[in-house]
Amino acid sequence: MTDSVDEGREAPGTDPLPESLKRLDFEAVLEMVAGFAGSSAGRLRVASLRPQDDDVLSDMARDQALEGASLIRRGLAFPAACLDDLSDACGLLSAGILCAEPDVLRRTGEALRVLSSFADEAREAMGAEASCPLLRPLVAKLPDIPSVARELLRITTPDGGLSPDASPALSRLTRFADRLRDSLSREASRLADRLSAEGVLRDTPPSIRNGRFVLPVIAARRARVPGIVHDRSDTGGTIFVEPSSLSEGGNRLQEMTVELQQEQRRILRDATALLRREQAALEAGVEAGSELDCIFARGTYVIESCTTFPERGRFELRALRHPLLPRSEMVPNDISLPDDWRVLVVSGPNAGGKSVLLKSIGLAVACCRCGLGACAGDASTLPLLRTVSVSMGDSQSLAQKLSTYSARLGEELEMLRSAGDGMLVLLDEPSAGTDPLPGAAMAAALLESLSEAGCRVVVTTHLGQLKTLASDHPGYYNASMNFDESNLAPDYRFRFGIPGSSFAMEIAGRMGFPTPLLDSARALAGDAFQLDRIIADLSRTLEEVRGERMALEARAARFEALSEELEQLVKLQEETVAGLAEESRKRTGRFLKELESRADSLLARIGREDREAAVRARSEIRIMVSEVESSLPRAPEARTAAVTSAPGVGDWVRVRGWNGAGRIEELRGGSAQVRLGSMLVEAPLGSIEPAEAPPGHARLAEWVLESPSPEVDVRGMTSEEAVEMVDRRIDACVADGMLLVRVIHGKGRGVLMKAVTDYLRRDRRVASFGMAEPAEGGTGVTMVSLRSGG
Repeated sequence: MTDSVDEGREAPGTDPLPESLKRLDFEAVLEMVAGFAGSSAGRLRVASLRPQDDDVLSDMARDQALEGASLIRRGLAFPAACLDDLSDACGLLSAGILCAEPDVLRRTGEALRVLSSFADEAREAMGAEASCPLLRPLVAKLPDIPSVARELLRITTPDGGLSPDASPALSRLTRFADRLRDSLSREASRLADRLSAEGVLRDTPPSIRNGRFVLPVIAARRARVPGIVHDRSDTGGTIFVEPSSLSEGGNRLQEMTVELQQEQRRILRDATALLRREQAALEAGVEAGSELDCIFARGTYVIESCTTFPERGRFELRALRHPLLPRSEMVPNDISLPDDWRVLVVSGPNAGGKSVLLKSIGLAVACCRCGLGACAGDASTLPLLRTVSVSMGDSQSLAQKLSTYSARLGEELEMLRSAGDGMLVLLDEPSAGTDPLPGAAMAAALLESLSEAGCRVVVTTHLGQLKTLASDHPGYYNASMNFDESNLAPDYRFRFGIPGSSFAMEIAGRMGFPTPLLDSARALAGDAFQLDRIIADLSRTLEEVRGERMALEARAARFEALSEELEQLVKLQEETVAGLAEESRKRTGRFLKELESRADSLLARIGREDREAAVRARSEIRIMVSEVESSLPRAPEARTAAVTSAPGVGDWVRVRGWNGAGRIEELRGGSAQVRLGSMLVEAPLGSIEPAEAPPGHARLAEWVLESPSPEVDVRGMTSEEAVEMVDRRIDACVADGMLLVRVIHGKGRGVLMKAVTDYLRRDRRVASFGMAEPAEGGTGVTMVSLRSGG
């Protein structure tokens, strides 16, 4: 019969393990956890763990394990081994013992000392009052009676004996007894030497019989040694006699021994009475210590098995693992089900991992409810599932006259009787052992009844009738365990949303079944075989689509990230350019005002002074014009087409950024010197274009005031052309007050970059330069910082 896993945890050893938990191998999980406990009481508590159907108790079990794991990570270990010694002492006290043995007292004292030390370390590790609220009260219950521990350790020796210094009287009696024993031993040895020489004794040393010193006398010569006979050898040839000369000393030693034993018993009775007065504290300590041992064992399991406690949400277990399988052999699976999930139908080949998946899901839920955690990754979530009901395996019984299917029906009937919200039902092949058609119909009706009652169901099957339920039942979903057709072997991967094929024919073929037999089987299977092939083809197509979708999602995410980065760079560049333009406008305005003032002053002087003064004024104006030419910013260089034919000396051309036409006076590599009125301008060949010769005399060209671009592109130029272009651009930027120039020279073989950087090292106007950031061009761009004030 199936059992709902909703029993609360009772006292150790009193709660039998429900059948549902047995089918999930929950007992093996508890044995694994018990291996981390250090005391018998702690292991019993672990063995009594049961999933809690009460949310408060379940949350408490979770929090206890997490607090224990936290303390373990801080280096705290619970000394569980001493609990057994403390428990033994409590058992003796409960049995009414009056005089405990010294070794019991010694072990009890050691246990009290160790637990007291642990309590101090735990309080230090827990720190503030708000930390570890569940473990703190248990630590407080550990016995903290250092005076008792010191007394027990004082009166006993490390090897478990009673210390000779346990009391002054015991110390005195011990010394007296030792001296008297030594005296008797010497006297016995003296007598033995004399009598042995006379042939009266056997060739053996004196010994002790019944606490008395005796000599081994030959029976035939007994009369030679007067005294008391204490023993005889088995053959009767040797008599052990206490000589009369030793009798009085032996009597005194015997009396001393009696007094010594009486004092020892008194000390042990007092120590036992001391423990009895603290019996309640000792028993409370054993109870709290066993609970702490259990909690620390669970905390160790949480750490070692990397378990987690999922938050409340939809069913989503990331990287789900079976806790009993080695992690190196286990294939983790992401089990993510929709919010409206009620029934999950899992299909696939035999030995494909369906039953392991069921057990992994059931153990994840059960272990979370008893403070062990699920073997799943972070970010996992679970709906409210308080109980687990399992029907799995072959439960036939000859004694009860139950077949496989009738036993399964009995389990399913119990499920229906206890069905309700918060129950997880796990069904493995519900129609196994009967006719597939009525069995499938019965299984489908069972799934509907459980779903309507509020249960969440995971069922495994090979039947096509159950696989089709998802098409017309809301909340029903298909899933499968993947099968690698290339090598005809399962890969244990969970696939949601598509049913799986059984691959019965393929597996049989791999095992060596004859081809004619397989062909006959396919013909007999008819539509069922075709359905399996359709499912297999659909599975492959789905995997390909999923792979392509994941690749597209990855590319989209990468493009989105690059887009955001580009937007940030553009915004930063716009802010930088705006700031530089504003500063350039201010500097240009100041320069023009100064120029206007100087020009007005000169013109006024021309009107007042003589001809020579006028000549000097005109000369000074020409100098000012030259300064304007070299200082004012030139227009940004546009990348338009160069002159269509090679220019020559004497050709009329226009220079971009200047008004009017001029004649080429000299060609220098990639640039030309053009006479514009009274000024001689040098410009790159790419910035000039053919022009008609103006009528009459050419007028003085007028400069166009435009802010220079902080960026200069010298790609495609020779080294000389590039250096010359950079020099002019630095001139313009210095005149405009710009402090940053971006030189684009490209990567290539590094010729242009070397020429530009060599020139920049020698230029005093340059404060510093370096390679641009990767997002701004990297080694293909050099960023130049100019000195303030030129």
